[in-house]
Amino acid sequence: MILRKPAAERVSFFRIILTAYIVCLGIVLSPAQGILGSVAEEFSRYPVAAADITVSLMDSIVYQGTTDSLGRYVWKTEKAGRYSIDIISAGFVPYQLSGIILDGYSTRQVEHLLQKTSFDLQAVTVVASRQSSTPYIRTITPDDMMQVAGNFEDPVRVAHSQPGIVLLNDQANQLSARGKSPVFNSWLLEGLDIVNPNHTNNAGTFSDLPTQYGGGVNMFSAQTLGSTDIYIGINPMGINNISSAAIDMHLHETAKPEWRAKAGLLGFELGGGIDLGTNRILDFNFRYSFTGLLTTLGADFGGEQINYYDGVISYRQRGDLHSLKVFAWAGQSKNTFDKAEDAADIDEYKDYFDIDYGNNIIGAGATYAYAFGSKLHLNTGVAYSTNQTSYSKQGQFESHIESVDDDDRISIFSSFVELAFRHSDRVQTIAGVNYKNRSYGNENFDPYPYLPFTVESLVRPYLNSAVWLAKGLKLDLGADLSFSTKHNTWDPGYRAGLKWHYTPGQALFAGTRSGAGEAMFQFQGGENASYHLRNQVYEIGWNLEAGKHAFTLDAYMHTMSRLSRLELTEGFIHLADYPYTYADALPVSFTDEAIGKYRGIEGQWNYSQNGWRFNINQSFFQSEREVSDNSLEPGRYNGQYATHLSIAKELIREKNGKARIWNFSMRGMLHGGLWEEQIDVDASAQYYTTLYKPRRCL
Repeated sequence: MILRKPAAERVSFFRIILTAYIVCLGIVLSPAQGILGSVAEEFSRYPVAAADITVSLMDSIVYQGTTDSLGRYVWKTEKAGRYSIDIISAGFVPYQLSGIILDGYSTRQVEHLLQKTSFDLQAVTVVASRQSSTPYIRTITPDDMMQVAGNFEDPVRVAHSQPGIVLLNDQANQLSARGKSPVFNSWLLEGLDIVNPNHTNNAGTFSDLPTQYGGGVNMFSAQTLGSTDIYIGINPMGINNISSAAIDMHLHETAKPEWRAKAGLLGFELGGGIDLGTNRILDFNFRYSFTGLLTTLGADFGGEQINYYDGVISYRQRGDLHSLKVFAWAGQSKNTFDKAEDAADIDEYKDYFDIDYGNNIIGAGATYAYAFGSKLHLNTGVAYSTNQTSYSKQGQFESHIESVDDDDRISIFSSFVELAFRHSDRVQTIAGVNYKNRSYGNENFDPYPYLPFTVESLVRPYLNSAVWLAKGLKLDLGADLSFSTKHNTWDPGYRAGLKWHYTPGQALFAGTRSGAGEAMFQFQGGENASYHLRNQVYEIGWNLEAGKHAFTLDAYMHTMSRLSRLELTEGFIHLADYPYTYADALPVSFTDEAIGKYRGIEGQWNYSQNGWRFNINQSFFQSEREVSDNSLEPGRYNGQYATHLSIAKELIREKNGKARIWNFSMRGMLHGGLWEEQIDVDASAQYYTTLYKPRRCL
């Protein structure tokens, strides 16, 4: 989706889009206001009855009550503001949720998870707008979507403001997590693996070919999502991917029937929640792109036409001890690029061709949870998604006539079953099994053009136990076994972690995680075979929460092995540098025993007070891969450092009995040393100045 001449007069219409975006108004219509809360035990999710609830605004208590037999409470208010909720219940650690925003119009559904008292523990504070006390998990909240500038209503673009995560291209939400290639990232919805959910997933690539690791617009917008968790380190045993970022999106849950409408740069959205009976809600959201409307009206985006639309729907049912969620999503995007008819308009090699690109995404899934009691909890889920792409390129460069017509598909089926059992207040165990099947709609080993990985059918049973050794001291031990049913390979893994809350609000943690990565193709003994990448991660960190301040410090080391490396007569091509650049040199040898090493230190400070929010974080990292002489050299994503600063001011004003919430924000990012810009410049220059000839590329 790179525009041919972004500075030309014929694309100055983009200014009109920006102006329209500024004046577009988002509206929310709702018949109810306040909080619909539920209180449950953190591990078993069993309801906590008769818990004392206190809601405060500033220094004033505005509500006091208790939960019913199902752990629920309801509080109504029409006053906008940021509230604090304190919960006290016998046998549980005192709990506080601070900084929760109410707009005075809608009802917010909040789940409070209380920790059992295994020792005489101090009170634990959970603050809605701060970084989680688990630094290797980056949680993007609805607050972040309002208070972080330039997010395009996409949680992944907000994630670029987190330590260790670097934006690779401003046209797409492709990210590098801790110096790794974006190809190792994975997408999840409600804990289930899905295909890349991005429209125009050819955005940000100089070749204009699709990718499976990013795109211009996430079809799950802020209006459809609640929170998003991004795992980038010693991930929990329930997460399949430990090679790089695992982006787990959670759908918005409407508390009461309501209608929502929004207009903005990315499109026009209409959605809401429909009451289908007691504790049953149907959520839906439909979006049509603003660029699609402008294209229909004749707008010219540098010879390019861009259009997309999508829909997300979910059904939620909550019983006394169970919850069921069924969801589905579908979207289509089109990207048409017309070749330049006037030689004066030709800037790049791409300008010689007509390019038609289409992308269709569809998926569905369900999750079900049941609390058998205060000691046993069941959690299950299943999802299927598919992505169909079409790519046509027609044109002529000098004497060479090029005609390309590709249709490709990738499908992912994912499921899990997890059983959580509490042996005592000090010992807990989670046992589960994940299954993931990735297919390309062709023969078993036919390659998919836009991923270096082969087909996969992986069953992964896992077990994890948590033991409180002493006051504030928690030990986690886990193991898994990744079994490929397609290729009959076994890969064991493990996880160990130690966390010490040595004073209220302060904690140290250390841990390690080992496990299998993506499946790679291998031709062995005259037969097709495959193997899995291996990962070994070590991490240590510290976090502190003191009043309005929150600090985190994290250090890590990650080794990825069994990477492929192709030796050329000049240079080499390494999987750690994917996507590969074009090469004319001939191949000499191949190895699947190469390694990549990633290490770094990350620090972050958050401050919130009187509507102000400050965040500054700094990452220093090194991303290296093994070269032919077994030494390590900096790789393509060795940015060395990343700095991020964001400032936001929230104003809550009331006029004529109606509340208005204004957010003003700005942020700055400084990324050093990445090759990405130079790659695009070199490739464009190469295409423009060189006569066409076949090029070799993995």
